[in-house]
Amino acid sequence: MPPIHPFQALRPTPARARDFSCERLDHLPTDRWIELAERVPRSVAGLMHGGDAAAVLEECRQSRAMIEEPGPAMYMHRQVKGGRRVAGVVALLESRAMTDGSVRPMRESCPDRTRAWRMAQAVAGAQLDPVIVGVRMTEAIQDLLEREMNDRPLFHVLGDDGATHTLWRGCRASELAEAFQDVGGYVLEGHARANHVAPDGTLMALLVPLDAVVPHWSVLSAEGDTAQRLAAWLSEHGSPVQEPGEPPAGWMDACLEDGRWFRCALPAPRRAASAIDMTDLGRAKAMVATVAGPDAAGEIRLRPGDGQPGCVQRLAQRGAAMLLAKPSIAELSALADQGALLPAGSTWFEPRIRSGLWLRRTTMPK
Repeated sequence: MPPIHPFQALRPTPARARDFSCERLDHLPTDRWIELAERVPRSVAGLMHGGDAAAVLEECRQSRAMIEEPGPAMYMHRQVKGGRRVAGVVALLESRAMTDGSVRPMRESCPDRTRAWRMAQAVAGAQLDPVIVGVRMTEAIQDLLEREMNDRPLFHVLGDDGATHTLWRGCRASELAEAFQDVGGYVLEGHARANHVAPDGTLMALLVPLDAVVPHWSVLSAEGDTAQRLAAWLSEHGSPVQEPGEPPAGWMDACLEDGRWFRCALPAPRRAASAIDMTDLGRAKAMVATVAGPDAAGEIRLRPGDGQPGCVQRLAQRGAAMLLAKPSIAELSALADQGALLPAGSTWFEPRIRSGLWLRRTTMPK
C-alpha cells in the first residue's frame, strides 16, 4: 500500500459529538437529511442541506462546537456493539492506491452518488466521510493500535443503533505508516467517495481489519410484469416458508406483495462469462431472466438493505423481493482480486460508522 499520512482533523467537541454526527449520510433518504438538518442546523447534516456549507463549517469552528486539531496526526476509531469490537486507523491514503492495485474496489461506484459527493464536498471545502478500506492487519499494526488506544480518548459517542464510537488522537504516525506499507486492502464502503480526491492527491480513509467485517448481499426487488411472472413461478416451483431467515448459499428466499414467502434453489454454477455470474447474485439474476424473460433485468433493482427478512418484506410491498445468502469476505476479496466489480449497491457491510465524527478541511475559508 502506498504510504498513509497524518492530517489535521476538524472534529466535534465531546459535548457536541452526538449532535454533530449522525447516521451515515450516504445511506439516508433526503427527507431524513432535511429532518436532521432542521433539528440540528450546526451538524454534519446541516452542512449537506441548504445554505452555505463552508460558512456553516466555519461558524462551527469559530463557536468551538468543532475543534481543529493543533497539527497533523493519525486517529484511532473503535466501535463496540453487542460484544463486537472493531478498531481501525483514520489517515490520508494516496489516491494512486486505487489505480496501482494495492487497494482494490469491490463494486462499481454509482455515477449519481459520485457527482453528489463531489458537489457536496466541494461546497463544504472538506472531505466529510472516509473511504472504508478493509486490510489484513499484521501483528505489528495490531500492537500499534492497542498502544495508541491506551491513551485518553478525544470522545465517546453512543450511536442511534446502540454502537459506541470512540476516537483517539495518535502519536505514532510514522510507525503506523511504515507498518501499513506491506499490506494491501479492499474498498468496502465509499466507492463514490474514492473518486473525490483532495488537491494534494489524497483521500481520507478508515482502515479496518478485513476479518472483522460482516458482509451482506443487498436485496433484489422486482415490480410490474417481472414481479407477476416471478410470483406465478414461485407459487408453482418454490417451497413455502413460514418463518423466513437468511437462506443458505445457492438458495434464496423470496417475498411477494401479499406477504407469502418461498425458498427456491438457484441454478447450479456453470462456466460463465464473468466471475460475478458464478455468485449467488449472478445466479439469481440468471434465474429471473429465465423465468421472466431476457428483458426482466431492466426491472430488477439492487436495494441497500441489512440482509434481513424485514427489509425484504418492506420492499416486496410493490411486487417481489429476494434475499440472498451473504457471501464470505473471502469470496468478495477473491472477486476483487480477479478484477470483477459487483454492481453498485450490491453489498452491505457492518459495522456501520457515523458521519461527522471527524472531517478533513481541503480548502481554507476566505
